[in-house]
Amino acid sequence: RTSTGETLLNNQDGYLVSQEGSVFLPLIGEMPLRGMTTEQASKALTKRYAKYLRHPYVTVTILNQRVYVLGEVNSPGMIPVLNETMTIFEAIARSGDFSTYGKRDDILVIRGNINENPEIRVIDMAHMASLRVSDLVLRPDDIVYVQPRDMKAVNIAIGEYTPILTLITQTITTWVALDYFVNK
Repeated sequence: RTSTGETLLNNQDGYLVSQEGSVFLPLIGEMPLRGMTTEQASKALTKRYAKYLRHPYVTVTILNQRVYVLGEVNSPGMIPVLNETMTIFEAIARSGDFSTYGKRDDILVIRGNINENPEIRVIDMAHMASLRVSDLVLRPDDIVYVQPRDMKAVNIAIGEYTPILTLITQTITTWVALDYFVNK
């Protein structure tokens, strides 16, 4: 934007930053952004555009940041990071909170390449004293895995055997009732 508020360059979809950390923009060409915060990138781009425009104002927003919340939450899946940072509390809240079986004291945060030695941290959200601010802030592409409580396995096993037990109970009840009426 210029000092008068006029928008000169506006791409609603954004501009893609390459894997090398640079972006190709109208008027200024390629601009390296690797290692910069959004604020630093805004200042660097504003300075570069000042060569061509009077009083430019550049806002940088990262559009494709996301974290994944899996396991025992009510709505597992990909969560877009709308601000520059997201905490584990926000991610779980945006996933619909813990499910009935969610284990609150053994949450895994998996970071890095899953196939090549990922960093795995264990978060205990059941005790506030065990939480540190550094453990709560997620990075893009982190995976939050809420493990199931042991009771879930028991309930699933019971659920699998319930139809068989019901059939056996109904058969025995029918036999007992027939025996009662026949021998009476």
